[in-house]
Amino acid sequence: MAVTVVVTIPHCKTMLGRRRFSVAAPGVWNILPLGLKTNCDSLRGFKTGLKTYLFHSAPQITVISDFTRIMVLYKLHYLLTRQ
Repeated sequence: MAVTVVVTIPHCKTMLGRRRFSVAAPGVWNILPLGLKTNCDSLRGFKTGLKTYLFHSAPQITVISDFTRIMVLYKLHYLLTRQ
């Protein structure tokens, strides 16, 4: 049985609304590798895996939507490391 960890993305009518963290973050969460979301046994392990994923993903940015996703990931990483 395959495990999936998918978050529902809130519906938003405007482009500005789609850029809100509360709307963009679930979409970014859904594109993260399944191993990153399920194999981390601690917050520290998730942060480490997220940082590794970000460094490997950054050179592959080709369009603005990819850039937006990466920025949301960086914001998520920042929010997690503030604690």
